[in-house]
Amino acid sequence: MWYDASDGKAVTDPANGMTGVAYAHSDDGGTTWVKPHLGVVEYDGSRKNNLVIKGVHGIHIFRNRPGTPPEEKYLLFSGQPNKLFVSRDGIHWNPKGAQPFLNMAGNSGLDSQNVMFWDTRTKNYVAYPRINLAGYNRTVGRSESETLGNFTDPVVVLQRDKTDSREMDFYTSATIQYPFADDAYFMFPAAYHHWPSPPHPGNDGPLDIQFAASRDGIQWLRPDRRPIIRLGTVGSWYGGCIYAGYGLTRHHNDLSLYYSAYDVTHGDYVKRGYIGGTITRAIYRLDGFMSVDTG
Repeated sequence: MWYDASDGKAVTDPANGMTGVAYAHSDDGGTTWVKPHLGVVEYDGSRKNNLVIKGVHGIHIFRNRPGTPPEEKYLLFSGQPNKLFVSRDGIHWNPKGAQPFLNMAGNSGLDSQNVMFWDTRTKNYVAYPRINLAGYNRTVGRSESETLGNFTDPVVVLQRDKTDSREMDFYTSATIQYPFADDAYFMFPAAYHHWPSPPHPGNDGPLDIQFAASRDGIQWLRPDRRPIIRLGTVGSWYGGCIYAGYGLTRHHNDLSLYYSAYDVTHGDYVKRGYIGGTITRAIYRLDGFMSVDTG
């Protein structure tokens, strides 16, 4: 598991704060996790930590397509800065390619999770960056490339519609090509329910995790607008915001979806001066994401 890591200064003093990526591994199917001392990155005068890279934010790590050189087995796309990194072992990273790496055609939004992977169906690299449209209107875009270096301008493939509240948009997408069925793509988007401003401060409100499905990764269906993972009660450790991580792990016939959870709403962590949060997981039976319930 690779995950975003930051210190308190990243919120209170961004110019001097640390943002980066940390690494952990599990040997029991994803139930318990070990944070090894890797000795790779110096932080606060020590290399006794599990950091693999610093100075990046809005990251996504994925395995490269088959047949690539061993030193490019793993790829890391960073939204801030807009760069690509490669690695042989997922621990030691080197920059690669032009900068900015992903052409956003003048759009912003890369300060969040921006998914990228090798699509085994189309035999192309595809990217699902966040695209910020005017106002509070975060959307999910899609771009593709044959060579991992000439991505097309992203096109919006998921955004709120007439069924949704005008105060809702999509913060992250967690888009995957589902590995256990043909022609199946899933999203676990974080739906951001903006509180009206005033009386609340701008850019604040809770987030839950919803669900979308596709046969081609372009046309998306949302068969149920209720959360697939709900928030907890206000003030609980998962009562403010939840965001799905990228990818599913399989252990026997259980699928694990890992997600980050916070006790504060999106804008409240700024007032409280910390990010905090936990990483937890939801467990599904194989293929068991949705059901029809009788009365």
